[in-house]
Amino acid sequence: MTMTETEEREWVCGHFDRMMAAPSPAERTAYLLRHPVLLSSGALRLIQAGRSAEPGLRATMLYLDEARAHFWQHPEDYPKGHGPLEALVDELRAGSVDFAEALQRAREPGCSGQLSHSYLRAVLLHWVEELDIDVAFAMHAAELALEAAWAMPLPHLVLDVRRAAAEGFIRLVHGGLMRRPDGRRFARAIDVGQWAVEDAVAAGRPALQGEYLSMLGSMALDAYTARFAPSTAYSAAIAAWLANAIDPMPAPSVGLALARELLEASVDLREPGSDRGRTLKALLEAVVYGAFAGGGSPDPGVVATLAERALAELDSASDQDVIARIRVLRGV
Repeated sequence: MTMTETEEREWVCGHFDRMMAAPSPAERTAYLLRHPVLLSSGALRLIQAGRSAEPGLRATMLYLDEARAHFWQHPEDYPKGHGPLEALVDELRAGSVDFAEALQRAREPGCSGQLSHSYLRAVLLHWVEELDIDVAFAMHAAELALEAAWAMPLPHLVLDVRRAAAEGFIRLVHGGLMRRPDGRRFARAIDVGQWAVEDAVAAGRPALQGEYLSMLGSMALDAYTARFAPSTAYSAAIAAWLANAIDPMPAPSVGLALARELLEASVDLREPGSDRGRTLKALLEAVVYGAFAGGGSPDPGVVATLAERALAELDSASDQDVIARIRVLRGV
């Protein structure tokens, strides 16, 4: 349930007061890492309004803002294992709770009300590392983060939290789908990504809209192509791969058509140069693999046009891997 503005301010300021009451700097830092809601610009504004007479407030606010900015720019520096989601995930890993109970607890204010944009960005990046250890577990962790973000009860902080959760969830599912097909999570990532696209449109941020469309298109593309060479043998190979899906995936022709649609929509919104060139390369892949998935072969004219457009955007020094891939695609 969403808090009122007064409840929100009291929630944030209460955590600030408890952090400040900790008897040492180390214990204040430990409290902050366990309650990363304080690491958000929205929370800082609420503290500024609610605790303006607090002695030494300016120095503390500067410390919090510097920590927030640092962890946003360097999420890899956020200490692992201290935040509210990690505590819940540790219980799930240990078998103390099952996934249904973990989802319920993620929605409760004790978890969802502690989130911030910087924290979610960091923790989801950490869980990407889990993909090579246990794909299913990493995907469960990502879903917990998403559930918590959508249940976040603080009205002035929730939008940034959902944005971070959406982006991190898509990236993590992207990595998971390249390791094990899963139709349910594929569909959910598409839904979450569409929310992110609509949010970018509403915010008047076309470049971000293009980034999200490209991210979604690349996820859909790689789910069907990451392990396979473009050739006439593709249809049989992808069918065998999808037969082992955790949950049935859309047919390759459907999934690749979606990838093509998303990538086509993103091209003109991408920044000129490498970003646009890489999106065009992905679109070329969607065209080539889509043709093989349908039992045909790629249209040489379409392939040549997309390849030329991509090469015109790419940098010959920094984009050599992408350029090499385009040459392979152009020769099939």
